[in-house]
Amino acid sequence: MARAPALELLCEFDFNWGRMGNPGLQALAASPHLGNLSSLSFEACSLSDRGILALAAASLGRLRKLNLHQNTIEDAGIAALVDSPLCDNLTNLSAGQNAFGDDGFRAIAESARLGKLRELALRLPLGRRRVVGGSLGGTLASARALLSSRALTSLEHLDLRRWELPGIEIASALHDLALPRLKRLHLDENPVGDAGARELANCEPLRQLEHLALDQCQIGDAGALVLAESPYLEGLRSLCLGANPLSAATKERLSARFGERVST
Repeated sequence: MARAPALELLCEFDFNWGRMGNPGLQALAASPHLGNLSSLSFEACSLSDRGILALAAASLGRLRKLNLHQNTIEDAGIAALVDSPLCDNLTNLSAGQNAFGDDGFRAIAESARLGKLRELALRLPLGRRRVVGGSLGGTLASARALLSSRALTSLEHLDLRRWELPGIEIASALHDLALPRLKRLHLDENPVGDAGARELANCEPLRQLEHLALDQCQIGDAGALVLAESPYLEGLRSLCLGANPLSAATKERLSARFGERVST
């Protein structure tokens, strides 16, 4: 297939949940007929660093979207990828549920090749599956590196759902926010809690957000009511608080503040 000239007609290639594997990706990456591809998706394709290093060397100058979710990419593989010309024009990258740790996340955060990236999805399980209170999650150091990045200047949407980070830690990282165009932040299924919600409510950098997702974050009435009074959430077009234990009275207060912009 990799030698077929018909590949030049493809703009998108989706091989999710397929048996691509490293040998398949190595063969595909060596094809001279991929120059028109703008989107590649290899979710759950049993890819490790060996395949990713071949992908990083491919001639894919028109690539805009790349999905590598749920593989076994390690630090060296993701670092080589984000330091390659393949990433020069990327606008969307999904790389959650892999095997890289803080060094890999730092490589993403510091990549000079990702200046055009607008959407970055890094869902659980992440890093080296660090145990946090019996659960899997990303680290505070990784979250801080991403949120304080000076390289991801075009990033508008960051997905950190299921990182198993307490809200107090998330708020601490958000105080160092340096992503000037960030508008959408997904923090769903992190154990934010009421204490974390209070910290987020007092986090001035959230003023720039338009969409904040806190579904299933263990936020109760006390935390939600503080969010309802926050002076830094007025610019939100949507606030998602679904699957949190909120009373009818608290939901009414949220609706009074945010109207149709809040979902509970």
